[in-house]
Amino acid sequence: MGRSDRWLMGMVAGAVLLVVAGFPLLLVVQSRPPEMLPEDTPAGVLQRYLLAQQEGRYDDADGYLSETVKARQKQLEKDGRPIRPQRPPVNNRPSTRIVLEDVQTHSETTQVTVAITSFSAPSPTDAHEYTTTQTFDLRREQGAWKITAPDYPCFFPY
Repeated sequence: MGRSDRWLMGMVAGAVLLVVAGFPLLLVVQSRPPEMLPEDTPAGVLQRYLLAQQEGRYDDADGYLSETVKARQKQLEKDGRPIRPQRPPVNNRPSTRIVLEDVQTHSETTQVTVAITSFSAPSPTDAHEYTTTQTFDLRREQGAWKITAPDYPCFFPY
């Protein structure tokens, strides 16, 4: 075995060792719950809304919506349009990361922009990742921040 062959074998062994050592760390990092923002802030309300949707707790998610948005969704239901997503089986759900990008406050209204990145790998050779940016409008209603827009159901691939 030549010198370059030993060097190559050492590099391959090192790479394998890094992958094997990094896998448990990846599992720990992915399973860590998100840091919760204060519940009385627009960003905290939106975070709880998106987490409730992600976990399939749609009644809890609806509690963060303004009365106007709730009325709009009831109208959509009457028109025969589904407002609840079909959730894929747990093993087919993509990994999702939600990142707060911007918060713009204007007296009694706030716009919160988030980037939602979904990653799925149905097989070792087939991986998909895409990011959606969504801006939500919030307004104070009876002393609490409520989502006023978009007024259509926003469902992301959880």
